[in-house]
Amino acid sequence: MIGKRLQSILTEKGMTQRELAVKMNLSPQAISLWVNDKSDPDLENFKLLAEIMEVSADELLED
Repeated sequence: MIGKRLQSILTEKGMTQRELAVKMNLSPQAISLWVNDKSDPDLENFKLLAEIMEVSADELLED
């Protein structure tokens, strides 16, 4: 689960969940599910997430 790490990266980048949702062409609810560890992005969205947040996949998975 990537929730805590994703929230931390969003804060570091000064980005809101809504802004990330727009960049990923997803609903804000989808991002909220990830942040709250209720679901995880599929592989395609995981790659896009890492690219948008300018971090490696490993960094997204760090605890």
